Amino acid sequence: GAPFAEVRAFYSPDGGGQWYRAINADALTATHIITQVAIDTEETAANTGENSYTPARYSATYVYNWDVLKSGFLGQSDNVVFRLDAYPSRTPINNSVANGDRQVAVSAQSYPFRVRGTQIQVLSGTTAISGALVYRLSPEDDAGGRPIGGEPPFITDQNGYLQGQGQIEPGDRLLALAPQPLAEPYTSRYGGAMQLYYTNGQPTPVGLDTPIGDTDSPTVTDLGLVQLTVSPDNPLILFDLDVSLEWDATQDPAYLRQLEFDLKRASQHLYDFTDGQAALGHIIVSQNGDFWEKAHIKVYSTNRLRPHATIGGMVLTDTAKIISPTQTITYSIGQVKMGATWNRYGNPAQSIGVDWPVILAHELGHYLFFLEDTYLGLSEFDGAQVLTSVDACRGSAMGDVYNINNTEFVAPDNWGAGCADTLAGQELGEAEWATLTGWFPWLKTPDADNPGPARMPFDLTTVDIRWPITSTNPLEDPTFYLDYANSEVGSSSARAFLLRNRLGTDSQTDAYEYIYDLGTPVGGQNRVLARGATIGDRLCVFDQAKNQFGCEVITPGDERLQLKVDETWQPVITISPETSKTYRLAIDGVGSPGLDLRARLYPELGQAFTATLPFNSDPDGLYTTVLTLPYPVLRGHLQLWVDEGPDTSPYINPRRETIVSYSIGGNPGADRGGGGADRGGGGADRGGGGADRGGGGADRGGGGADRGGGGADRGGGGADRGGGGADRGGGGADRGGGGADRGGGGADRGGGGADRGGGGADRGGGGADRGGGGADRGGGGADRGGGGADRGGGGADRGGGGYVHGEGNAPAVSPDGQMTYFDQNFDLAVGQFYAVQDMAGLPPLPAGKVAIGRGYNLFATGFPAETALRDGSVSFQYRGNDVLVEERSEAELGIHFWDGERWQALNTQVNQTYNLASARSRGPGIYALLAGVTTPVISTVTPASTHQMTQTLIISGSDFLEPARVILVGPTERYTLTARLVSSSTLATDIPTDLETPADVSVAAYEVWVENLNQPGGAAIVAEPGHFARFAAAEGACFYDFFESGSSQWTRSGDWDIVPLEPEANRAMSDSPDGNYRSALGSDPTVTTAITSTPFDLPDCPAASLTFRHDFILANLGSSQDQARVEISTDDGATWTELAQYSGGGIYDTPPETRVGSTTVQGGDSEWSDLTWKDETIDLSGYSGQVRLRFVLEADRTAADRGWLIDDVVVR
Repeated sequence: GAPFAEVRAFYSPDGGGQWYRAINADALTATHIITQVAIDTEETAANTGENSYTPARYSATYVYNWDVLKSGFLGQSDNVVFRLDAYPSRTPINNSVANGDRQVAVSAQSYPFRVRGTQIQVLSGTTAISGALVYRLSPEDDAGGRPIGGEPPFITDQNGYLQGQGQIEPGDRLLALAPQPLAEPYTSRYGGAMQLYYTNGQPTPVGLDTPIGDTDSPTVTDLGLVQLTVSPDNPLILFDLDVSLEWDATQDPAYLRQLEFDLKRASQHLYDFTDGQAALGHIIVSQNGDFWEKAHIKVYSTNRLRPHATIGGMVLTDTAKIISPTQTITYSIGQVKMGATWNRYGNPAQSIGVDWPVILAHELGHYLFFLEDTYLGLSEFDGAQVLTSVDACRGSAMGDVYNINNTEFVAPDNWGAGCADTLAGQELGEAEWATLTGWFPWLKTPDADNPGPARMPFDLTTVDIRWPITSTNPLEDPTFYLDYANSEVGSSSARAFLLRNRLGTDSQTDAYEYIYDLGTPVGGQNRVLARGATIGDRLCVFDQAKNQFGCEVITPGDERLQLKVDETWQPVITISPETSKTYRLAIDGVGSPGLDLRARLYPELGQAFTATLPFNSDPDGLYTTVLTLPYPVLRGHLQLWVDEGPDTSPYINPRRETIVSYSIGGNPGADRGGGGADRGGGGADRGGGGADRGGGGADRGGGGADRGGGGADRGGGGADRGGGGADRGGGGADRGGGGADRGGGGADRGGGGADRGGGGADRGGGGADRGGGGADRGGGGADRGGGGADRGGGGADRGGGGYVHGEGNAPAVSPDGQMTYFDQNFDLAVGQFYAVQDMAGLPPLPAGKVAIGRGYNLFATGFPAETALRDGSVSFQYRGNDVLVEERSEAELGIHFWDGERWQALNTQVNQTYNLASARSRGPGIYALLAGVTTPVISTVTPASTHQMTQTLIISGSDFLEPARVILVGPTERYTLTARLVSSSTLATDIPTDLETPADVSVAAYEVWVENLNQPGGAAIVAEPGHFARFAAAEGACFYDFFESGSSQWTRSGDWDIVPLEPEANRAMSDSPDGNYRSALGSDPTVTTAITSTPFDLPDCPAASLTFRHDFILANLGSSQDQARVEISTDDGATWTELAQYSGGGIYDTPPETRVGSTTVQGGDSEWSDLTWKDETIDLSGYSGQVRLRFVLEADRTAADRGWLIDDVVVR
């Protein structure tokens, strides 16, 4: 009855489900509101009484012309409903109650009727395209365009018209995606994971132009019929990927939100890299390790993993690329490996927002597009081709991806000399876009330099985060604080591990199902984030650099871990694969023999094998054993401990224990798989249509071999940059965990009972054929996820030790991605294996050195002797934060090699910008990146003097480090000699034959210096030199000895030895250097001692004669007389002929006071303080051939005296 203020018109295309404004066609501006309506008649007058009021009733006639097109009606519907809402006037009415609320006084709607609005038609030229989908971006937005129709999106019919109803407005931007069928080899190569579309989108530096029809307008201008023309000139490839988190993160929604954002951001980077021609499509994220070996991308719980990927690992089948008539690279199925966090500074506490997604995009460049790095190259260094940093390939996203100018794949026109020097140029010999178009011929090489698209306007990427198949009830806050003994702060080599899922219910049970590597405790804070930890799990931290370790079972309310100091527990563990199933373990540094050592092997996220017994030990405390497995386990962890009883609260005295990681690569031949059960079991089929992106694309997955672990694994994309980055703690998105227990549990991780992923006794495909007929089952262990939510019915196991055939480079990468062995021609024959194992501890380091991060054991088997892993280079992509934690400088870094006996400092290239250290490989052994300087110290030089032309100089001291050199500094000359390291305290070097000995002096004195090479700044030299003298040699002699270089030319019996003399500063040979010679004892009438020369040839000395000088004082008591004789042998000592005899000068001969021309022996109180030299010459012309000389002293039982002193023996 009361007048109304306005009428509003609405329509619903689906019978009243959703309502939209119905625009009035007669209004001057677009509106659905009527505010003025002419009043035709007053049907009844108002009745105003004393106690009541009846309003007047009015009627009016109004024709509302609904503009269907301007209302944004898209498509057609047979179930349209029109509605009018009339709102009452606010005019005051007498006797009425005040009311500020505006209410609908009248609402009426029509019966359903048919309406056709604006139609979208997708064409290719003039041909209608069916199965296409269309994205819409409203005028007020510059990003976030979504498919019309939602999920699943509307698609076009056989006439090209988009089915369904929706909204469309002038100014909208529309992107049409027309799916294109794929033929072989692409269907078998990628299964359903790659979708190809032709679009109407034209990439620009800032985004994407979406022309409407044949107009130049990028937006909708005219409604009615909107035509979108797709073209092969505008291709778009979307990759549908599976991601698996190692842990259950349901309790950490902030991390999951960040992960979703980062995955979409990585897709935007790929979109930019490819000039708008490729991106990620539908991404499914599993948790708790579900579908671990089927996933394309693995996200580990560690904060230390350097991102790395298998080059070309997206393929399902081995795929060859012919580089030249003599070189073929074969790519194998593989995976991308990411840590839970990552930043360019190597700070384990945080992820800088831009770094994780951009490095993932870089790794996807390897994985999806077969691209090599352009920030690395090969250069000649130290006699080998070693990895080196390259920054001359401008603009490449496969270079320093943190550089804001490196956002593209490089086209041939921009592929200059700077790019040709990179791995991409050297390995593939072509520009990046040439590689892309070779593998994906639909892509178009950019004609011009396009730094964009700066944004991806349409949401081409969707992320579906799934709940774990079996929830675990993780801790709400998995942060633990470490109580180091003596208030120490953790080192850069400290590692934390979480042993998950205790096996059995006995509280004394120490067996767990699998291990999470948590990475490095936060430096300076002694804090660990134990992602996925639950009550009953076991948390361990090992810091051998500090000789501290600790483990405990997690209990409610627990947040601290006590560490213990034990300097006797310094295990050095080496894992050596003998075959794909047989591993030899060697343990050193654990103290005395006889310990009850135990070891248990954990496949990567696979159930642990039982403890290994027994170990054999030798007297030096080296323990060895051989572990034989039922199937290959190519990645995992080894737990080692001393059986000292079970863990008991309060865990302040933990047993001696440690854990190491390893990865094995190689060519196992036909026996490539087997073992391990799928973890997760059943579950829904992941895909099979799923979010069908355009009318029927192929199912995702579809069989194939095990993904991951193989191919040319390329790591590190874009190196650590420096060492900064503030420590932002561990909260927020950096806090793993998971929500409430969502069922399941126990040992049954999806699949029920003993059937762990695949149906009854058939564990993993094919009855007794464990591994699907030779396919690698993920590196052994339990494949978490099993058949479960496979995309496309079966999915492809992508994990576990594939390999590269042919001559492609297949670097060996450490489990954490930090160390790489690279060889251009790494062609593995059947039965050849290599292993990279991180070291829980290292052999004692050289003085002044400290380890930066962990060391790594590089092992090989099946190679010819002395050939394994020697032709390539070893590289460390170190974390700058590790250098800061150790309070060292990057200028002090160098790679060191332990060959089983001693350390060797390798000639190392260090690039501090890219945090890359490289050196020539020395083959199997332990490699470590050390910082610091080792300065040698000399204590003695032996001999102190010599006259020989060839002589070995022995230098004793400390802190000698290979390679070293010896420098002799003489009166006028300087000699640099190669040193042979006997030990860290002994060096040997050969004195050169041309050593300076001036003719006018009898002896040349030299300072002896030792330099440890390959030290920071070049070399470290001793602070104080040793000393050495060289006497002039006898000219034309065939034998001589001045006794200045030891007694190596003589065989001695008795006490014969060399004694020093003064003031001549030379040496002589004496039969009794410490006093009188000895008389015969007991029943023996005489005692004989002698020195016998080495054989020498008289034909070299025609008319030879023997000269020497001597002095003697022999006992002479009448008929009892001691004798000295000179003898010669021509039959190598079988018989002897006397040349001369000497006696006298003893008790009753030549009083000392009558001796003249005396020379004192060093020390002043020597028995030879008054010696008088006698020169002798003996004719040897009657002898020929090879001879020996002998000087003999024969004494009887009656008396003894000083003896015989001999010097300057010469035969010439």
